[in-house]
Amino acid sequence: MLHVTCDLCSKEITPPVDAHFVVKMEVYAAFDPSEVTDADLDEDHLEAIAKMLCEEEEVVDPDHAAPRYKKFRFDLCAECHRKFIRDPLIRETEKKLNFSEN
Repeated sequence: MLHVTCDLCSKEITPPVDAHFVVKMEVYAAFDPSEVTDADLDEDHLEAIAKMLCEEEEVVDPDHAAPRYKKFRFDLCAECHRKFIRDPLIRETEKKLNFSEN
């Protein structure tokens, strides 16, 4: 039997009795190909790639380097799914939090 736990509230989900939702996200650097200029075409791309590779080698701690591409997968229960659909970036939740200024 498959064991699934909600990644937000940690509630155990027992399919097929409980509704089970999967959220998949991809994060990557945006690129607009319509912004190619004459300078881009004149650039030495091999030199740019060599420079990028050297910079990557200089990173001492790879855990602190910002990944260029990342995939996420989350399992959600029905209640957390409704909350996520309503506010996927948690903007409203952050506005409700009142922190003291000490």
